[in-house]
Order: sequence, then C-alpha cells, then structure tokens
Amino acid sequence: GNSSDTNLVPNANIVFGGSGSNRTVTITPAANQSGITTITILVTDGEGLSASTAFTLTVGSHAPGVFIWNGPGAGANNWSASGNWSPAGPPESLDDLKFYDPGASGVAVSNVNNFVDATAPATVASLQYANSNGNHTTLLAAGKTLNIVGTLGVTVGTETDNGNTQVVTATITGLAATLNVSGGNLTVRQASDPSSSSQRATLDMSGLGNFTATVSRVLVGTEGTIARPTGTLLLAKTNLLTANGSSPAIAVGGAGGGSGNAGGVSHLLLGWDNAIFADSLSVGRAKQGLSSGVASSLRFNPAFTNANPALGPTFFFRAADGSSRVATWNIADSQSQGGTVNTAGACDFTGGTVDALVDAMIVGRSSTGSGAGNPVGTLTLHAGTIDVTTLQVGVQGSLANSSNNIATGTVTVNGGMLIVNSSLQLGPTAGGGGAAGTRGVLAISGGAARVNSISTGTGTNNAIAVNNGTLALTNAVGPGLNSLALTNSTLQLRVVAGTACILATNLTTGSGGSTIQISSLPTLTVFPTNLALIKYTSLSGAGFNFTLGSLPAGAGCGGYLSNNVANSSVDLIVTNCIVPDAFLTWNGDVSGNWDTATANWKNNVGPGLTYAQGNAVVFNDSASGATNVNLDLTLSPSSVVVSNNAKPFTFGGLGQLSGAMSLTKQGAGTLVLAHGGDNDFTGGMYVSGGTLQIGDGGGGGNLPNGSVVNNATLIFDQSDDATVGAVISGSGAVIQDGPNVLTLSGANTFTGSLTIRDGVVRAGNTAALGAAGTATVVTNTGALDVNGLNLTAEPVTISGAGFEGAGAIVNSGAQQISALRTVTLAGDATIGGTNRWDIRNTGGTASLMTGGQPFKLTKIGPNQISLVAVNPIDAALGDVDIQQGVFAIQTSTAQLGNSSYTLTIRSNATLNLWALSSSPLNKKIVVENGGTIWNESGSSFIVGPVVLTNGTATMNVGGTSLNCTNNVISGTGGLTKIGAGTLSLQGSNTYTGDTLISTGTLALVNLGSISKSAKVTIAGGGTLDVSARSDGRLTLANGQTLLGNGTLNGHLTVSPGATVSPGTSIGALTVTNTVTLQGVTFMELNKSAATNDVIRGAASIVFGGTLSLTNLAGALSNGDAFKLFYASAYSGAFTNFLPPMPGSGLAWNTSTLSSDGTLRVSVAPRPVITGVTLAGTNLVLSCSNGIPNAPFQVLTSTNVALALAQWESAATNVFSPSGLGWVTNSAGDARRFFALRIP
Repeated sequence: GNSSDTNLVPNANIVFGGSGSNRTVTITPAANQSGITTITILVTDGEGLSASTAFTLTVGSHAPGVFIWNGPGAGANNWSASGNWSPAGPPESLDDLKFYDPGASGVAVSNVNNFVDATAPATVASLQYANSNGNHTTLLAAGKTLNIVGTLGVTVGTETDNGNTQVVTATITGLAATLNVSGGNLTVRQASDPSSSSQRATLDMSGLGNFTATVSRVLVGTEGTIARPTGTLLLAKTNLLTANGSSPAIAVGGAGGGSGNAGGVSHLLLGWDNAIFADSLSVGRAKQGLSSGVASSLRFNPAFTNANPALGPTFFFRAADGSSRVATWNIADSQSQGGTVNTAGACDFTGGTVDALVDAMIVGRSSTGSGAGNPVGTLTLHAGTIDVTTLQVGVQGSLANSSNNIATGTVTVNGGMLIVNSSLQLGPTAGGGGAAGTRGVLAISGGAARVNSISTGTGTNNAIAVNNGTLALTNAVGPGLNSLALTNSTLQLRVVAGTACILATNLTTGSGGSTIQISSLPTLTVFPTNLALIKYTSLSGAGFNFTLGSLPAGAGCGGYLSNNVANSSVDLIVTNCIVPDAFLTWNGDVSGNWDTATANWKNNVGPGLTYAQGNAVVFNDSASGATNVNLDLTLSPSSVVVSNNAKPFTFGGLGQLSGAMSLTKQGAGTLVLAHGGDNDFTGGMYVSGGTLQIGDGGGGGNLPNGSVVNNATLIFDQSDDATVGAVISGSGAVIQDGPNVLTLSGANTFTGSLTIRDGVVRAGNTAALGAAGTATVVTNTGALDVNGLNLTAEPVTISGAGFEGAGAIVNSGAQQISALRTVTLAGDATIGGTNRWDIRNTGGTASLMTGGQPFKLTKIGPNQISLVAVNPIDAALGDVDIQQGVFAIQTSTAQLGNSSYTLTIRSNATLNLWALSSSPLNKKIVVENGGTIWNESGSSFIVGPVVLTNGTATMNVGGTSLNCTNNVISGTGGLTKIGAGTLSLQGSNTYTGDTLISTGTLALVNLGSISKSAKVTIAGGGTLDVSARSDGRLTLANGQTLLGNGTLNGHLTVSPGATVSPGTSIGALTVTNTVTLQGVTFMELNKSAATNDVIRGAASIVFGGTLSLTNLAGALSNGDAFKLFYASAYSGAFTNFLPPMPGSGLAWNTSTLSSDGTLRVSVAPRPVITGVTLAGTNLVLSCSNGIPNAPFQVLTSTNVALALAQWESAATNVFSPSGLGWVTNSAGDARRFFALRIP
C-alpha cells in the first residue's frame, strides 16, 4: 500500500521465505515506485502445495492527501514543480488538488498562472477552484490528457459562505488537450445567504479542445448547503458528457440550502460540438427567477454561433444509455416550491443545430405545492429536430395560491422541426383564479411542427402563430385555443366528418395568404359536401385568404375552400370523388421498394399511394419508375397480377410473398422472381402470357407448393439447388436455365415441352416430366437425372455433354432398369450417372434415334447404362465412345447404327452384351488398354472388326459364348480371356499382344488363329480349344511362346523359333492330342523339391528342336531322373540341350526319354584324342566320345611329369552334336604333351 516512509523504494520483488515446512510468499512482478500495478501472490509450502491470489497495489511516494497550489515557485508555474504545491509535490493519482488564493492572478483570465506540463501527473483524484482574490487559469500542454478519477469530481466555488460578493473564476484551456472526468459531480456554484448577495462561480472551458466526462450530476448554480447558489459553465469546444445520477442529472439555476432561496441567474453554454447523455435536464428550477430580465439558460456559446445555423455548433441529446429518449426536460419548473418566486428558464439554440429525443418536456410550470409565482419558460429552436413524446407549455401546477400561480410557456420554432408524437398541451390548468392567466404559445416562424394532437387549458391567452412555416396536425386542435394567427404559411390537416380540425376563438390572417393541405378525408357519398376545417369566433387581419393545396393521394376528389360566414368557419367543399380502383398499380417513381411505407403505387385517381397488407396489386407497362422491385418484408396481398408487354419486371430483395394470394402473369413480357424469401402463398400461380422466370442466375427465387397453371413459358434460373413441389399443368413450355439441380417432385400434367438448357432437372416423381408423351429436350450444358424412377412414358431428346460434363442423362438415384424408352440424339451427346439406368421396351417399343444423322454417343460415369430390346436404332448412329463404366447392348437390341463408325472401349470401361444373337454387333470396335468386352448371359455375336490398342483388353465371357465370326482382331494390344463361357474366334486374327486364357475357354474355329500373338498363356482352369479348327491344331509360329498350366484341346505343333513352356514356374501343360516339338521346349526342374515342368495328356509326342532346362534348386548329380513328358507314344530326339551339361562331369541321359518321357543325369563319358595330323606348320588334334555341344579345353605342357594344374590352356572348343572335336595348335616345339579337360 502507500507508505509514509520516504526511504521505501520497492523496486524489486518482495520475498518472505523460510525453510522446511515454512511457507514461502513470492510477490511478482516488481513493484514500481509509483503508479498502479496488478500484483500476484503465490504461496507454497514444503510439501509442494500452493495457492495464489491477485490484487491491485497502488504504490506512491507519499500518502494520498490534499495538495494546495501556492506557485509559481522555483519551477515557474509547472504542475510538475514540487515547490508549487503545499506540501511539496508533485501530486499523484490519489491526491485532491485545491486552488485557493495563493498563486491566484489578479489580471485577466487569459493570463495562465498554472501549467499542466508534459511531465506533470496525468491523473489526480479531484480538482477544486475556490479562490476569492483573483483568477486561476489552468493551461494543459498540447497533447496532454488530465484525468480526474476521484469521487469529489470537479468543483468551482468555495462551498462556504464567504460574503455577498464572492466571485470565483476558473479557466481550463488548451486547444490540443483533453480534460477527462470519470467520477463524482461537475459542480459550478458560489453561494451566500444574504438576499443582497451578488456572488458567482464561473468555469470557462471554451478554450479547451476536448472535454469528456462520465459523472453523476452536473450542477450549475443550484443545490448545495448554502442559499442562493449562482454559476456559469462554459463547455469546451468538443464535449462528450454523460450524467447518470439522480434527477435532474443536469441542473442549471435553482434554490440552494439554508433559507432555500435561489441566487442570480445561472448559465450552461454549449461548445462547438456537443454530445450530452442524461436521463433528466432542468433549466431554471424552483425559486430561480429573472435577473434584469434575464433567465437562467442553456444555450450555445455566442463565440461559436452563426446566423446560418448549418454553419454553427451542434447539440446531440439522448438518455444516459446513449440512444434512448431523455426521460424529462423541464424549463422554468417551479416544482413544489413554497413562498412566492417567479421562476424563469430559457433554452435558446439560436445559431446552431439540435438533435434531441425526449419523452416528457415542460416549458414553464408553476408550483405544484403551496407556493406562488408566475414562472416564464421559453424554448427556441433554430435548426435540427427536437422530437418529444409529450410537450406541456405553460402549466398551472396546483390550485394553491391559484390567483398568483400563473404560468407562461413559449415554444418558438425559427427553423428545423418540432415533432410531438403524442400530445402538445398549451396552458393546461388546474383551476382557480390563476387559470385565466396561464398561457401556452406555439410560435412557428420559418420552421415546422408535426403534432399528433393539441389540447388547451381554460386560460384566455393560449395561442398558435405560424409565420412562413408549416404546422402538420394528425388530430384536432382545441377547444380553448384563443388565437390562431397564420401568415404566408401551410397547414396540413386530417379531416374528420362532423368535427372541425381547429377550434379557435380568434383567427387572424396576414398578408400573402396561407395554404391548407388535406392529408386525409372521410369516406364521402354525397356531393357537394361541406367539411369545416377551422371554426372561429372572429376573423381579422387580411380575412379569408386561404388556398387549397393537395388533397389525399388516391382519393380522386376535387373541391375548393370557402369562408362559411354563417357558420364562422373555413370550409372545404368537396365537389366530387372518383371511386378508386379496387387494386393498386405499381408506379415505382419513388424507389424500387415494395413495402408499407413507400408511396410507389397509384390507382385510377392518382399516384403517391402506399401499399397495405391485403391490397390487390397490379404491375404493368404504365409504371413510370423502377421495374426492379425490392420486396423488403413479408407481403400478403390478396392477389398479384403482372400484365406487361414491353417492360420486364424483377422481384428482388429479401422479402417473400405469403398468405392466400394468387399470382397471375399476363402479357408477352417477362416477370422474374428473384427475391430471397421463401414464398408460401397458397392461391396458386397462373401463367397465361409471356415468361415467368424463377431466379435470375443467383440464389433467390422460388415457387411455393400448390399449383402452377402454365400456358406460356415457365423458366427456372437459380444457382442454388431447389425443389419444386408445386404441380405444374397447362400447355406451356418449362425451361431449366440455372446452373443448379432442380428437383420436380410434383405429379405434373403439363403438355408443353420441358427443355433443360443448363443445370440438372431431377425427377422427383414418375410424372415429373409432365403428361405422358410430353417431350423433354436436353441441350447445351443441361442434364436430366432420372433419379431411380420409371420415366418410360416420356420421350427424351438430348445433345451436348451435360451439366459440368457429367452427361445429358444421368441417374443419381437407385438402379432403374426401366428408366426411359424413347431417346433421340439431336447432336453429339454424352450420357452417364452414378447408378444403372436402362433404355428398355417397357410398355412399348424402345428406340434410339438420331434423325438420320451420324451423331456420336459417349458413355461416362461409373454406372451401367443398358440398351435392352431397343429396336429400332437409327442406322445413321455414328461413333459410340465408352469412356467409363458399363455400356450394355442386350437381347434383341438392333444393330448399333452405321457399321463404318467406331465403338471405342476406353481403359477401365466395359461393353456389356446379353444374348445378343438375333442382331450381331456389326461395328468397328476399338478396345484400349484396360477395356473390357463382357458377355453377361447367353450367346452373343460380334461381326465387326476389333482393334486392340497398346496394353491388354479383356474378354469376359459369362453365359454360353461370345462369338467373333468372320472378323479379325487386330492391333498391338493383347487379349485376356476370363469368365466361364467360351470365346470363339473364327477369323485369322493379327493382334500382336499377349494372349491370356485366365478362365473358361478360348476356341479357335475353322480358320481362326492367333498366330501373331507373341505369348499365349493358358492359366490353370483355362482352355485353348483348337479342335474345331479345320486342322484341329495349334501351330506356334516363329517367335510365339505357349505357357501355362491349362489345357490345349487339340494338336500342338511348336515350329522352329517357337517356344513351349509349361506353367508359369513349375507347372503342367495338358495337350489332349499329339505334340510335335520343333522349336524350344523350356522346362524347369527343382532337384530340391523333386518336381519339374510337365507336358502331359498327349496322344503322342515327337521330340525335336532344343530342350532348354533350368534347375531352380539343388545340385544335379549322377542318377537324377525327371519325368518331363506324359504321352502314349514317344518318337524323335532333341537336337540340342541347354545347357549341354547338367553339371561338371555330368551329362544328360536321354536313353529313356523316348520310352517313358524321362530325362536322366549320368556321368559324362571320357573324351579321347583319337588322332594327330600335321597341316602345314599347325598340329591338328582330333577328339571323340565328347558330350554333344559341350565345351572342352586342351591343356599342354613340355614336361609330362609337371602337375596337371600347372599345364597351360592351349585352346577351347565345343563338341559337335555327334561328340567329335578338333583343336589346331602350333607345331613349333620339338616336344609337347596334350591332355583334354571338360567342365
């Protein structure tokens, strides 16, 4: 806390420590020498337990106290100079500052005698000026903000009775500085009890740049403990003032304490820019009378006012919450005073602009208690608006001392607008002798007043005077108005039959005449009709000089004004009224807003009408203004008719159409419903002409549930997905133009076409596309989503790639095998979807037509699309491109268009066939890598050529068979056969890729061949059937390889250059008839597993060519045997073995190969040198008994006794197929020895 010990400088953490189980208290952060800091205390003990708390610590160099200005001292007049204060300063944030006589200046207030310099404290607790011998002028340094934060706030005045003429003057200045008060009251008063006193306290902040305050109350020359308080407060240039205390929160002038008498008049002068927030304001309170004809006042500082108030200061006035109406604003309010005092108060805003919202205002009220007096209150408005709920002007407070209890109030509107929303009371009285003299006056001179109702008391001086101004009345005036004076002015009156609008004793008119406008008339049926407007007792001045202004818009009435001398009244004579239309017609000349406040409507009488809920409305080409209509709320007309030919109408905004209304569209023009609200009207929609468009490409627009009778054009153009539950009927066209999904869920009966030009139309009902036989056309980027429904009754015409390229017809719903029956291509078209849909002959003939044009059909999407019993198919149909999913041609579907065009099956796409026998597929088929032809059931036939591109195509044969008859499969791709059925190839196929028979049978029939396929693999469970070929034989051509574990049904001939390799590793190839081996027979052995490749089941095997052997595991040794072939008979012999030797010192033993198909391993025979001949200078050695085709080496040495390992290699060679060998060496040495060595 604060310490009086000047040696304490807490500039570090404070730690109270101990040991063992003692507590340790740590305070962080470091405390500064002065200022306010949030301190956290953490307490821990030896067992690790801890607790913490936080508090605000204010550290100062001295205890809070009172500092009195006594400067200037050594530091001139700076606040930061310690010698200028008593005790020595400078003060701090909790200190109260007093400015008494010491240091006061006896010269002009402009003489600065104390300076809040840049290093002076920015915050103090309170500030009081109580000097009696001169002036204190406080200057704030540029950019400086002085904060007053204590409960004592700011006080100017001694708050003691210092004598009759005590004057306290204080000035706070600094154009670039701010005074901020955030506590207590703002009090400006000097009081003294003697009746002859002339004391005053003044606070002048007019030279201060900014004044912000949030205080309890502002008290200027009022209240306190001493009688006769007097004060003047001049606010800063810019002011933001909130007073949130008790009523009145702001008080100017009034009684003090002691004897309870008031002093001299007090004033509050506003600055240039004023925002004041308080719940109550009182100017001129009890016992505060006039002084030399001047009343206590609230007004603008004359230094800021301007003859043109628009160039002058401003006053913004609201309740303490910043936005609500001020609860009470009283001027010259005697309250419940006793004794006799003529209270006076004035609020004069001449030279500036006011913006005030007030609940209850009183201007001049006599005592509500036992006192007497004749209060006088005035309110003057020059520019802006004062908006009040209830205004009382000249109020007799009570019956006590009634003869001396006479109130006078005057409200003058010299410019701007006075608005009284409830009642204006002029001179309300309580009775007794003072009632007659009580008066209220409304004077309008150059301004305007809009008043709901005006009532008067029983006094004889209540008056309304309008000079070059306007008075608009909602209800009547009087009785009891003594004087109505009108000069060159305007009255706006609401006429009620049988009652005059204004009852006035004396009507006085000035030169120039006045205009009477009629805002409302009663319903009239008899013409002419006299309606009294002003009832008077006497008419004086210029006499009757009134001009009839406007009559109510839409009334269609005519008339004139008359001075009814017999009745002493100014009358309106209504000569005629046109019976208005029973509907409103849109004009749109004010704005595009369709609401209940804007006069955008007209009828046969005239324009300027406003819409009311329940009106029938019409939109047509007579609109002179906006045709883009904003619906700003929920509208419930009885009906809407749009009958336009030349002008298009668009309904926008966030509103909606609701209720039992109907909407009718007539004429050749367009109506666009693009508003954001959800229409829920129940009266239906009728489109008899032109276009009704739902949406304008954005998110707005919708149809309510119910019915739509469309005999013209109905367009949908929305960006958000939408569902239309309304039932659409009629002969008109329906068009989808929006980039969205439009779901038609009603059981529609329309007979016009449905055109989908963009987005998706999703069927939500089997009748969504209209009556049976109604045409649906899909074009551009549109799509029809069958949504899992049977739409076979609807013919569909398509073109284009569909919405977002996903297909012109799609299915996002459940599988539907009877989706459509009749489809026509009007151009190249794409179809797709996520689930299966079919074109099928359900309920009638199914067809796929192109109008005789070679249009292309593209299938995308992962789903299956089937043509089932579709016949006819247009003979001109061009290319078919299956890019994704499954495209099926099933049962009796006709030939797929022009056979010279191509059916392409892309990677991972499938052509599905089902029992396609009666109309074989005769179209050029191109199958890309990964493409599939799938015969799902029965026997199907393909008679067109098939091209396999790079990669592998799959033939999936389910059912019985897939037959390629008399056609050729060509290309660089390969073919994989799967499925249990038979793939029958009758053509001399030329494709060069591999052939894999994975499951089922691939049959070569008649002259059918696959001789160009580089590798033919028959997987286990697969069969290559050549038995129906004309020769019953598979002849492998040069470069071909036959592999696998499957079965070859028929004869096998392996031509020279061809290869047969059973299995894919160790395996068995079964051949049901003869085998002739002339190429390479590749067999794998596995000594360790005691197994090997096998060719089996043959009727006979003729050996020849090369037997290529690979041992996968284990070293071969003498006596090993491998059963390679199973046949009824064996003949022939292999001419070559690879490798020639099974191992070092070993030889292949073929002695049993020709008897039981077994190949054996034996010891290699010992080769010998059988002859030596001399050929010139060369020595030729001849060898025999070698292993056919095996390598051998000739070693040589000149020393026969040398170890063989040290002999040199003279030459290497290979034995001939008959086991003979020759080596040529130089004969230069006299003696040389030779030896043979085999691996």
